[in-house]
Amino acid sequence: MKTQSFITKDDIRKAAPVAFAEKPTRDVSSQYVFANTETVIDDLAKFGWMPTSASQRTARKGVESKFSPHMIKFANPDIVVEGEDGLSWPEIILKNRHDGLGSFQFMAGMFRLVCSNGLVIATANFGSVKIAHKGYSFNELREIVGKRVESLPQVIGTMNQMKERELTGAEKHRLALDAVLLRSGIKPTSKDAKGFKPEAGLIKSILTPVRKQDNSDDLWSVFNTVQEKAVKGGFQLNGRRTKGITSFEKDLQLNQALFDRALTFIEPAEAELVEA
Repeated sequence: MKTQSFITKDDIRKAAPVAFAEKPTRDVSSQYVFANTETVIDDLAKFGWMPTSASQRTARKGVESKFSPHMIKFANPDIVVEGEDGLSWPEIILKNRHDGLGSFQFMAGMFRLVCSNGLVIATANFGSVKIAHKGYSFNELREIVGKRVESLPQVIGTMNQMKERELTGAEKHRLALDAVLLRSGIKPTSKDAKGFKPEAGLIKSILTPVRKQDNSDDLWSVFNTVQEKAVKGGFQLNGRRTKGITSFEKDLQLNQALFDRALTFIEPAEAELVEA
């Protein structure tokens, strides 16, 4: 049976060396207490959560900052969700930076083994926890991990609801269009979205499953197809061929926004909200 793969600290050093910064920038406030990401990596390991991937913000002109925002994903090999479409691993996603402009941020995610693709659970629905550097402690991390584990039944319940919700052709079209709008920088609920006209054949391309496990009309399968296409790109948009998203920050933003849109199909009251 294929399983989740984990990475070492050496792997993290290659992908996100800023995680191992030993001090903050010189212009942080006097209240800032430095706690490097390595400390959190070690502490999460004590709870059974091991790193699976790491990335950092790519600076302009290839010059990396020692204090750039960075992200590390963690999974617990003992916590696995098994479904007809394959195995999934709940994730804890950590964002951090060492310049005093942000806190440790922990988000919930789900890694889907069948396509080696991860999704980020919408923070509006399942929460995002932040710890200020001046307040980081092992006990607070223990509480966060506990809350993540406690929330798993809710996350899995939402996944099951999505698998049970069959979409009509019009609904599939709408979700695919939402993905295209988000890749275009347009909020699906905004007025700008109403006048948006996708290129001929684009929606059909976005909805075409990459693998047989997703060849279904249920919301979970359609969402995974659309999400993967949106992140990896390769389709024509505004006269240009889209590239895959390489920025972890843009990836997180798109994932959360698209997941939030998918939830409107099982929370219909939200689907009709349009921004002024």
